[in-house]
Amino acid sequence: MHADGGSALTDKWKGFIFSLSWDGHVHEEAQTMYSLMIVEDEELIREGMKGCLDWPAYGIELIGDAADGREGLEMAIALRPDIVLTDVVMAEMDGIEFVRRLRTDIPDKTIRVIMISGHEDVEYIKSALKLQVVDYLLKPFHTEELEDVLRKVLRECDEERAMRDRLSSLERNVGASRPLVRERFQQELMSRELDEAELAAYRDALGDGDEFGELTAVLRDKPDQRKVVRAVTAYMQRSFREELSLAQMAAHVHLSPNYLANLYKKETGATVNDALTGLRLDEAKRLLREEPGVLIADLAERVGYKDGKYFTKLFKREVGMNPSEYRERSR
Repeated sequence: MHADGGSALTDKWKGFIFSLSWDGHVHEEAQTMYSLMIVEDEELIREGMKGCLDWPAYGIELIGDAADGREGLEMAIALRPDIVLTDVVMAEMDGIEFVRRLRTDIPDKTIRVIMISGHEDVEYIKSALKLQVVDYLLKPFHTEELEDVLRKVLRECDEERAMRDRLSSLERNVGASRPLVRERFQQELMSRELDEAELAAYRDALGDGDEFGELTAVLRDKPDQRKVVRAVTAYMQRSFREELSLAQMAAHVHLSPNYLANLYKKETGATVNDALTGLRLDEAKRLLREEPGVLIADLAERVGYKDGKYFTKLFKREVGMNPSEYRERSR
C-alpha cells in the first residue's frame, strides 16, 4: 500500500501506509518463503498492516489474517506459520492468551511472535517476554520500526533453517547419523548456550524423549555435571575388574566418549583412563599384601587386565617396582 492510497486511514495510523524507502537491507527472497499471519481485531489496522510492506520482497508469504485470538489460534493450528504479528488487546481471546495457547497447542514448531499494542503497561510487556515474544511494538508505530523487527526475526529464521539443513545433511550423508548428531549436540552445549531454535533443530533430529531432556539438563547444569562424574566413578568402582572401555562408561551415562572424557578431566583433573588405572592398581596392591601366594597372571586378570605382561609393565611404570618386588617389600 502506498501513501496515495491511504486517505481512508486516520492520521493516527499513517505509520502503516507510506512507501518503503529501500536501503539495501531487504531480505533476499528465499527459495522457500517464510509464512506470516496477522491477528488484529481492528479491521482498518489489519488491512493497513497487510498492505504496508512488500512482504514477498522480504521472503515472506502472508498466509492469513484473523480478527481475534480465538480465530487466530484455529488458523495457526491449521496453517502453522513461521511468524505471527498479533495485537495484545482483542475480544474473545487476547494476545497474551493467544500466544500462550500457541506455545502449548503447537509445541513442535518454533513460531516467532511480534506483539503490537497501544498499551504501555509494563506487566503486558513482561507477560509477552515470558512467552518468548521476539519483540513488542507500541501503536502507532512507524513502518521502519516494523522493518527493523522483521530483519531480526528473519535472521533468527535463517539461522534455524541453516541449522536444520546441516542436521538434515548429516542424516542424509552419514550412516550412523544419530550418534554423530548427538555428539555434535553435546559438544555445542558444552561450548556455548544454544538458543531455542537450535535446540528445536536438535530435538527434531534426536527425538523429544526423556533422554533428550535429561541430556540437555545434565550438559547445561553444573551440579548435574558433577553428578555424572560421580556416577561414572561409582560405575568404575563396581566394574573395574571387567574389561571396561571409555565407550561403555559413556553409554552408561548417555554421553559420547569424547564429551565424557572432556567433562571428567575438567571436573577431576584426571583422565578417565588414569582414574580406572588407579583403581585397578590400588586393588592389585591390596591383593599382593593380603594374598601373597597369588600368581601374577591371575592377579592381573582379577583387576581387569587379560595380558599379564602388560600388567607387570604398567605396574612397574606407575608404582616404581614390579608386582613381585612390591609383594616382597610388603611382607
